Amino acid sequence: MSADGTGDFQGITTTQTNDVIVVGDTNWGNGQDSYYSEALVIKYSSSGEQRWRKTYTSMDVNVLNAVTTTSEGIIAVGTTGAAPDSQAANRKTEALMMLLDEDGDLQWSATYGGSGEDSFNDVAVVGDRLFAITWAFSPDGDFYSPYVIGPMVGEAVISEINLEGDLARTMNFGGSQGDSLRRITSTSTAIIAVGLTGSDDGKLPPTCGMADAAIAYVSII
Repeated sequence: MSADGTGDFQGITTTQTNDVIVVGDTNWGNGQDSYYSEALVIKYSSSGEQRWRKTYTSMDVNVLNAVTTTSEGIIAVGTTGAAPDSQAANRKTEALMMLLDEDGDLQWSATYGGSGEDSFNDVAVVGDRLFAITWAFSPDGDFYSPYVIGPMVGEAVISEINLEGDLARTMNFGGSQGDSLRRITSTSTAIIAVGLTGSDDGKLPPTCGMADAAIAYVSII
């Protein structure tokens, strides 16, 4: 998606006017062990005409994984952090959320996390509340879990955030062997997330093997 590198689309949604919004990243690097990227948002008409294309940069790596719309505008989520090169012995990334207006102009952005690698995988809207699913690899901070003890043990987290970007609460679902929620949807009274579990001691159903598909249904009345 850029003249000096490659690009990747990760998420897609439609608007009430039948436009299409896609998100992802543009990335470039040395082709070996490092790359840098800008968060990418493109809006298309229903006939495929590009209405606008915007990029956003906070740190070295900026990736958007999912997008939805609210009464306030466009909500996009992903991750931002240091470039994963040979000099980054302790890589840190944070979960990223952005609110854009209908023209793609940034209204606010917020980051969440701790001292490790954290990322939002997807987001759903219920009224004036946002529910983002997090793959958390920090042993501290916003998504604290006592189970995160190394780079291979991630925590499955659902985060409730208001339309101003304030973190209201987090709900941890993982155990001691690594868990991840990948996609989320909602009804008027619940959120439903799917992913995988490798644990037999968390809130997700115990695994029957190395890793099992998992679904979490959470009432939000």
